[in-house]
Amino acid sequence: MGEPFASPRREGAPREILRAPGGRSLGAGWRRVPSDQRRAAAERLGRKATCGRFTSSEAAEPCLPHRSLGSLGWVGGGCASATCGRALASDNDMARPPRFPGYGAEADFYDLCWGPWTDDIEFFRKRLGRPGRLLDLMCGTGRVALAFARAGWTVDGVDRSVAMLRIARSKLKTFPVRARRRVRFHRGELTGFRLPFVFDAAVIALNSLPLILSRSERVQALRNVHRHLVRSGRLLVQIDTPRSYESARFGAPILNVFRLDQGRRWYVRSLVERFLRPDIVKGVTRHLIVDRSGRCLKQGTSETRTRVLPTAEVVRELREAGFSTTRLFGSYHGDRLKSDSGFAVIEAVA
Repeated sequence: MGEPFASPRREGAPREILRAPGGRSLGAGWRRVPSDQRRAAAERLGRKATCGRFTSSEAAEPCLPHRSLGSLGWVGGGCASATCGRALASDNDMARPPRFPGYGAEADFYDLCWGPWTDDIEFFRKRLGRPGRLLDLMCGTGRVALAFARAGWTVDGVDRSVAMLRIARSKLKTFPVRARRRVRFHRGELTGFRLPFVFDAAVIALNSLPLILSRSERVQALRNVHRHLVRSGRLLVQIDTPRSYESARFGAPILNVFRLDQGRRWYVRSLVERFLRPDIVKGVTRHLIVDRSGRCLKQGTSETRTRVLPTAEVVRELREAGFSTTRLFGSYHGDRLKSDSGFAVIEAVA
């Protein structure tokens, strides 16, 4: 598993390196990367030019050098600097429908970024109490499901992506036989999956619910979840607040670098988000793995479309789906939701 030097926008995640819009801090993690590897990775992400300087809380640094991405087969171009604001994806690129509706490319790199991330899992476990039966919805590669299984829960994970589920099942094979029997993964849509038992609790982590763009389908999905919960069973939903999409208004990239294999390899992840409509954001993520010399070992592109959901709207949809009591949290420490919170965790009771 990679050692993260940076993380996407969620609070409490590993150290950031670059964050949009311009003028925000450039974290110290990027400076700890050896300069030759830093330059090599940067060369893979941009053109040979500079566009000013970052403003850091510790020191000012030149922005990342950049060259054309055409030779790598990456559409678009521009600067990898948050202060520059030129995107790593062109307007045409952002307007195309997703090329990877099954999240195949994202699945190949998902655990390099999110695998070490446990803050949300620890918070979920504290809120849900003693082990029981858990339903992990939009479970991806099983990050949440497998962590709960290690803690003694019986877990069923549901996801639509064959590629994600393939990875989740391969990870499950490394578990002891006794723990392995407590976990099952199922392919299905949230709106229509059916399982022959009910659950004590359910979770929808990492801003997954807004991937369902239609309000009617979200309500249908939540009703389906409600049917699978015992009376007074709890549902925890994590969503990003509208405030967290500031970078999408500028088209500036969020760049993350992760050290793999004690520095023998590096994983570079660049996310560019733009508004297609006032409430729809398209994200294009570029994935790149390089060796010490900067030679490209693997690369890929994944795309998503996300509905920007105010917390109040999700609360209304939960109530429409049959959930009653809700609690709102603005951090994984249990702090209440505030106007400047970057994400929300909504706790609902069936």
